[in-house]
Amino acid sequence: MVGYYLYTGSDAVFLPAFTYNASASAVILAGATPVFVDVRGRDFNMDPDDLDRRIAAVKLQGRLTPKLVIAVDLFGIPADYATLFAVAEAHGLEVLADAAQSFGARWNDRWAGNIAPVTATSFFPAKALGGYGDGGAVLFRDPELYEASEQVRWHGTDSGRKESVRVGFNGRLDSLQCAVVIEKLKIFEDELVRRREVAAIYDRRLANHVDPQAFGEGAESGYGLYTIAIDRRDEVQARLKAEGVPTAVYYAQTLPRMAAFRPYAEGGEFPESDRLAARVLSLPMHPYLTDAQAEYVCDRLIEAVEL
Repeated sequence: MVGYYLYTGSDAVFLPAFTYNASASAVILAGATPVFVDVRGRDFNMDPDDLDRRIAAVKLQGRLTPKLVIAVDLFGIPADYATLFAVAEAHGLEVLADAAQSFGARWNDRWAGNIAPVTATSFFPAKALGGYGDGGAVLFRDPELYEASEQVRWHGTDSGRKESVRVGFNGRLDSLQCAVVIEKLKIFEDELVRRREVAAIYDRRLANHVDPQAFGEGAESGYGLYTIAIDRRDEVQARLKAEGVPTAVYYAQTLPRMAAFRPYAEGGEFPESDRLAARVLSLPMHPYLTDAQAEYVCDRLIEAVEL
């Protein structure tokens, strides 16, 4: 069972080098030390082989104590949980899932949120299930850990809201965001169907022109984003903008190259993460795109990459 740790700087938490900075910030704010792991070029998610190597290296060095693995479902596609679970178990670690971008995804017929013992997700407006402001949720498979987390997020008080049983803070989702998310949840499955239809157009049209993000065995994307990898990314993006096609780059810089996290990655090499940071491009993806709009995106992208 994942414990409720009071982390120290000697506790190591392993996470991908290629993801949003919140994943690393959470580790540091919890008092632990992040250890970055390279990703795989085909699915953009944590490389289990590199994870195994880096855990072994940390143990050999002896300065840090491995505690936890954070697997990120980047751009909506589940990580390789089967292999990550096996690696973590071999080293006596648990896996926490960062599903901020993968609400609606599935792995071996299990929804994101029901894969790892603990899963964090986001309700930021740009997400597949988004509110009107900041917010998110943590999902648990362990009732005891859920109870502890509920106490922490409500100033550390017990279920009667009378006694502080642990140190906590105000981590509750505000009522307005709850109201929005509950209503949007009612149409979420219909929107997910439409996201899949848009993705099918992209898959069919772009397969021979870009490097798509691959799916692991048993994985189904939640299509929070539809991200490809291409050469001359910045030039292609500029041409698409000129043709009225909005795109975004998540992320142009890996975490180990950022000033805040550089001290935690001294001497580390992350070749696949660096390569992807220079090549990824996210295309328009939401349930209100028409077929004609998706086809237009494909037409303009193919023209741009073939110039």
